[in-house]
Amino acid sequence: MVASLLTGEERDIVPGARHVACTVEMADTNRIINVAVVDEAQMLADPDRGAAWAAAVMGVPAHEVVVFGAPDCLPLVRRIAELCDEPVKVVRLERKNPLHVAGDAVGLSAITDADAVVAFSRRDIFILREQLMTRERRVAVIYGNLGPEVRRAESRRFREGEAPVLVATDAIGMGLNLPIRRVVFSTLMKWDGRQERSLTPAEVRQIGGRAGRFGQHEAGIVAVMAGGGDPARLRQLMATAPATPDDRRPLVSPDRDIVAAVAEELGTASLSETLRRIRRAVLRPGDPNYRLADLAVQINVATVMDGGRPVAAGPLGLCPVPCGHATRALLGCCAGASSTRPAPRSRL
Repeated sequence: MVASLLTGEERDIVPGARHVACTVEMADTNRIINVAVVDEAQMLADPDRGAAWAAAVMGVPAHEVVVFGAPDCLPLVRRIAELCDEPVKVVRLERKNPLHVAGDAVGLSAITDADAVVAFSRRDIFILREQLMTRERRVAVIYGNLGPEVRRAESRRFREGEAPVLVATDAIGMGLNLPIRRVVFSTLMKWDGRQERSLTPAEVRQIGGRAGRFGQHEAGIVAVMAGGGDPARLRQLMATAPATPDDRRPLVSPDRDIVAAVAEELGTASLSETLRRIRRAVLRPGDPNYRLADLAVQINVATVMDGGRPVAAGPLGLCPVPCGHATRALLGCCAGASSTRPAPRSRL
């Protein structure tokens, strides 16, 4: 099967291809098609990207929409179907080989071939990499902000045995199929951008489920590193059944057309002002059907990027990015270069 590829980082259009693989943010909601497949639908509940999944499931103009996801997604998918007045057929798929939780914690010296050690920050990834390399392990590294070419190269190194140990973030939980035998959590805690918290059962199942690729390993093993948590706690997280979410309303976020229409109504060219107005007035907090996604990051980036250009041609596509100090400085330079304003001076 020949397919084109569209992501926020890559655009590979194959002449004659009748299929397109894309991230949900790049889904075409204007072209009528026969079948659309939306994967990783448990992300509907994600506070940062859930609105993009909802827009894809609800907005793609396909005669049939096939939704794949962990069992956690089913209540939200059912709710979306109710809102769209569409029938739902549920097909449950079973794992083809067993997945075991290790009873003992794993020391760093016990990390071996086909192991994937999972950490939740780049700092921890490179610390673990160095520690393993001092033990003469050859290590591949994968994390979310790697460029696509580097990510593919590191995946290949692990897959072909050039680097038989993998150190990665939870980025391996989606979109990567790798011959992992054992997933070892370096910790059962993570910083989620808001607080330091325990991993959720859904996160542990999603990442741990990458262990034991069918056809390459007879079984998968999930473990925690010594000092990173209690194996009994890991077993409990893996065994916890999916819970029905407290709020089944799908998250929604304004697209470019909505932003342009609101800006025209307000008579403003300011993207940040438009997004603030949408957050304040477009969707009531008590709406029975939908929840407005948190627009704080988009508003922060739009504030930096506002340069007096018309909103319809503005930087909406650049808004869903982390807004740390370095990002603000870089965006400030871009804004200065693309407008009549002088670029702000900043020390990185």
